[in-house]
Amino acid sequence: TKSENLVMPADPEPDRYEGFVKRVLLLQATGTWCGYCPLVMSGIKTYSDTYSDGLAVFAAAHNGDGMSNDFSNKVINWLSVSGFPTLNVNLIPGTTISYVSEGNVGEQNAGLIRQAVEEYTAKEAKSAIAAVVRADKASNKVEVEAKIKIAEGGSYRVAAWLLEDGIYDNTQENYLGLEGDFYTHNNVLRQSSASLAFGDKLGDSLPAGSTEDYSCSFTLSSEKMDNCRVVIMVTAPEGGVFAVDNVVMCPLNDKVGFEYK
Repeated sequence: TKSENLVMPADPEPDRYEGFVKRVLLLQATGTWCGYCPLVMSGIKTYSDTYSDGLAVFAAAHNGDGMSNDFSNKVINWLSVSGFPTLNVNLIPGTTISYVSEGNVGEQNAGLIRQAVEEYTAKEAKSAIAAVVRADKASNKVEVEAKIKIAEGGSYRVAAWLLEDGIYDNTQENYLGLEGDFYTHNNVLRQSSASLAFGDKLGDSLPAGSTEDYSCSFTLSSEKMDNCRVVIMVTAPEGGVFAVDNVVMCPLNDKVGFEYK
């Protein structure tokens, strides 16, 4: 079976601690009551249909609707989101992607997302993540095992988020009457392994050239296991806050290995 082969992927360059492939976390602050949120939803869908390099990892923190929860609200509060929709970059408060509301909004907003992805992934990553995610339907448990390579000594935090796709909610407002399916919600942030929005402590003074182990588990309640996946992020100090340094997405009963440029 698939789960029997689920061991941590071999590191193709075990002695290498630089030149990691870097991804960016784009967090959508949203709610079904928000009539302008389809602007960002259509941009994300067009982006995801257009670009297949996987450098953007999307998550949606819902507020004030049936998909909101304590943790999604904690993230929104941490980011001091004042208007919806907001598309935040790497959990840095105030760092957002602008969007347009006129013209071919799907293509234009996908283009704005692309610009930000290229800008943020051009920077060197200080960390890299390999992971295995095992899921067991009988116990409703999802177990995450990760290895984190550290390129630059310093303080790091880590979090795993459980996301769910394909949640149907036909109360989504759509003030501009945009074309598309805005009743199916994807990337919905359901649970986090961390108590803080930007992760729990991995280490205060981790040395360069070290590899850290991390593990956590989720117990599913209302989530549909077949529609879930896990995002694992490492955050590091940037501009006075812990911002996402690198992030990977791993489907359930699957694995992701270290990647180098």
